[in-house]
Amino acid sequence: MKISNIKNLESEEISKIANKILIYLISILFVTLSTFLGILIDAILGIPILFCLLFFLISTFQVIFGLSVVTRTITKVVNAHSLKSNNSKSVKSILSSEKTDELNTIVSSVKEKVGYTEDLELMVISSPSINALSAGIRSHDHVICITTGALEKLTREEIKSVIYHEMYHIIKGDTNYMTSVSGTFGSPMLTFTLASRRIKKLNEKIRRDEKHSIMEYVRADFLIAILITIISFLFFPISFLSNLFVGVRKEFDADKYAALNTSKETLIEVLRKVKNNCQKLENDYFFMQHLFFSQPNCKEPSKRVSRIIGTYPSIDERIKALEELKIDENSDKQ
Repeated sequence: MKISNIKNLESEEISKIANKILIYLISILFVTLSTFLGILIDAILGIPILFCLLFFLISTFQVIFGLSVVTRTITKVVNAHSLKSNNSKSVKSILSSEKTDELNTIVSSVKEKVGYTEDLELMVISSPSINALSAGIRSHDHVICITTGALEKLTREEIKSVIYHEMYHIIKGDTNYMTSVSGTFGSPMLTFTLASRRIKKLNEKIRRDEKHSIMEYVRADFLIAILITIISFLFFPISFLSNLFVGVRKEFDADKYAALNTSKETLIEVLRKVKNNCQKLENDYFFMQHLFFSQPNCKEPSKRVSRIIGTYPSIDERIKALEELKIDENSDKQ
């Protein structure tokens, strides 16, 4: 084995261990801040330990949630469709079988080239936006989601560069860490989004019945959805902190990895297409924007804001870094 390969393996292991430690530290911090928020509310209302205890229990549950089922929750929030069910109407309605086969072929070749042998589920988001995201905490539940806009507007090689970018995050353990941040600090917004979406659907279903009465709203699933929405709303301030724990350096590193395995010109062209044809996703997903290839709300952060809470460097900064990147043809790309 090449010395460079050994160093790469050691680097990946160190990165994964560091991210695991950060996951647990973030979880402890989330519970601590949530409990402190409860203490503040108790002090304001003059109630002894009620909200303190309530917020401690809820935040503990959210940490468990964040380290267990958050991957599936994220894919539901972004309305992603799994290619495993490529015979289903939902996938066929948004993606042709040719595009499905092409994406599967691209990802298989990338996995083979980087030596990734774990399970990796492919999912598609119906959106004209050029974007992608990776999520997952454990090796068996990683997913890569890519928008139909990216599949339609990018060339085969450009799609491959986006996949390499997301694979870097998975290989280095960045995805595990960023998903756990979304599942802890971002969990109030995740549950709020799903619960409010459920309320809307139930409301539409009830109102379609011309003879509906107010009593039809007094049903378990509707009341539970409302309760979850209210509780999630109380944790909104904490969700805004999610982006503080993700460094912009990871995006530059993932871009470099993608450029080394395709070409920097290819990735630069992708970023230019993102900038010139930016279309928002259905939600700005501020509580988990760090999972995406590019800003889901199309807003370029100001330099001042980016320094304080920015998850991403701007598109121009990423393009500039790639233009200045010197690639050694003899370097090991993996």
